[in-house]
Amino acid sequence: LSVLVAVVGPFVGFAWFVNVKVSARMSGDVVRFHLLSMVADLAERLDEEIEERRSDVAVAAQVNLVSWFVEDLDPDQGIFRASVESLFDALVSERGGYDYVFAIDLDGHAVGTNTVFPDGTALPLPLLEHLRAEDYSENDWFQRALLGETVPIDFHRLDLTGLGLGEEGRLGGGWYVGWAQRIDHYPATGEPLGVLVALMNWEHIQHVLSTYGVRQLVEEEESLVGEDIYRSSYAWLWKAGADTILDHPRRELIGERVTRLEGGQLSPMVERALSARWGMYPDYEFEGIAKKAAFRHCLGPEDGGFGWIVGVGVDDADIYAPVRELSNWLLTTSALILSLAILISLFFAHRTTRPIRELEAHTRRVGHGDLEAQLEVRSKDELGQLATSFNRMVGELKENREQLVQAEKDAAWREMARQVAHEIKN
Repeated sequence: LSVLVAVVGPFVGFAWFVNVKVSARMSGDVVRFHLLSMVADLAERLDEEIEERRSDVAVAAQVNLVSWFVEDLDPDQGIFRASVESLFDALVSERGGYDYVFAIDLDGHAVGTNTVFPDGTALPLPLLEHLRAEDYSENDWFQRALLGETVPIDFHRLDLTGLGLGEEGRLGGGWYVGWAQRIDHYPATGEPLGVLVALMNWEHIQHVLSTYGVRQLVEEEESLVGEDIYRSSYAWLWKAGADTILDHPRRELIGERVTRLEGGQLSPMVERALSARWGMYPDYEFEGIAKKAAFRHCLGPEDGGFGWIVGVGVDDADIYAPVRELSNWLLTTSALILSLAILISLFFAHRTTRPIRELEAHTRRVGHGDLEAQLEVRSKDELGQLATSFNRMVGELKENREQLVQAEKDAAWREMARQVAHEIKN
């Protein structure tokens, strides 16, 4: 019992500590670290993507050929037009993501555009004519760009269905983000010539989110816990006001107001996103599934970005699945170790008490006068030494008894001889 208490007590305490403390840390700190790291990486990835695209537009607007083309220095616009269209086509096909790049004059009309899509197919003539006939002068981004800003164009809808080109793919239009940059004279005179605009298909941002938003930390590697904690994790994107969904794995949610979902129960998430730049959302439920999520703000318009809010979430069920697996593993291991401890304790208890019980039985035999009792010496340890001492004691008792018997016999003979001698004398 002492051995069991000495072994079982600390082990049960250790198992409880691992199950409660380590599991809680895994489901809390580890998941928190993962979500915060993932959302920060994803936001930085989007910021880098946006900055690269903004730089493309800023650099292209400073190309001399673009200035000369918009300024109409070539009466026929033949040489300049071919060069500018080649430049715009290169931006579209080589940089990827852009669908349209066009230069707009001060009247708000496109005087030059790209002629191919990113896959190399040519823009239909009706589409080119539509882009050039459109009046962009009333757009806020056009006016701001003329003042010298690099203006981000957030979530712009381009509807091309009325052109009769088909509703599938890019020919039907879609959602875009873009940048507008002022085109200056060359050499600079301080007066604008027009605006260079580049529109990137929203599918490019969706691709970044879907391919980068979720990663498994352990792939094809054996670990103590086999469950994938993050298999249900996914990324989404909100508009700068934190109340409009710009992208989500469930496409039907795009454009929805967050505060209107789940009967307004997601409003604390909006409040939390507006109160800090980076952090964890409050624990929430969506369609009856408990979740945890983190958010991070992208760069705002003052830094050349759109101020989007990236979110990465995971289901609680997946978070606690490895915790349950760890608990089961601990229970199984504990049961095996405790069973082994009991067997070992019983073995040593039997090995220790059997010689003592034999000694007790032989002591009773000696007490009843059986001096032939001898213990079998099975070891050289303390119990073996005790058995040897017992056998030696019994041998000495036997020898003493024989001497006593002999002494009693001698005394009897002497008494008998004295009595006989006394009788003879009488």
